[in-house]
Amino acid sequence: MNSLVFRERLTAIAGIVLLSILAVLSYIYSIEEQLAGLRYVPSENSPDFRAQKITLTDFSNDGTPKHRLAAQTFEHFTDNRIRAEGVRFLTLNPHMAPVRIQADRVWSADALETLEMSGHVVANRKAYANELPLHFSTDYLRGYLDTYTFTTPAPVTMQWGANTTEADGGLRYDHVGHTIDLNGGVRSHFVPSAMKTPK
Repeated sequence: MNSLVFRERLTAIAGIVLLSILAVLSYIYSIEEQLAGLRYVPSENSPDFRAQKITLTDFSNDGTPKHRLAAQTFEHFTDNRIRAEGVRFLTLNPHMAPVRIQADRVWSADALETLEMSGHVVANRKAYANELPLHFSTDYLRGYLDTYTFTTPAPVTMQWGANTTEADGGLRYDHVGHTIDLNGGVRSHFVPSAMKTPK
């Protein structure tokens, strides 16, 4: 009698254990199926690539370097927007005076075809051929890298050789055409001897 009761209890325990194992396996299989169906959907507000102390160089179709951008922090988004901080920009065309621009922050909505630089923005072009050195600073600068044209509506201070000019309405600097347009509230101080171009 006792032996029969023991076997019945053993059978019941074995059945419970088997059912528990089946339940656990079914749960694991269900989780695996759900995970297999998941895929990463990037958020437009979350970068898909981050880097620190990065340098990017853009080349023309014939392999000639056109310009370079270095940044302390760099973020790229899936729609080709770019955000960077601690930025240094440099033109590399060997047939033109190099332009160096520093900015606290840079934003681009088109994969660096256009740059929006903000914070403490400083641009420098050394003396080159018959051109005097050029320096200007502002709080915001927009750069069009296909034409190397730089514009700002913000107040700007410019030095051309030893001459100094301030413009409340900003400027438009065409690096290829060698022209500078100053806007609104322009005040200049010219040094006659500084007007001579370097030989």
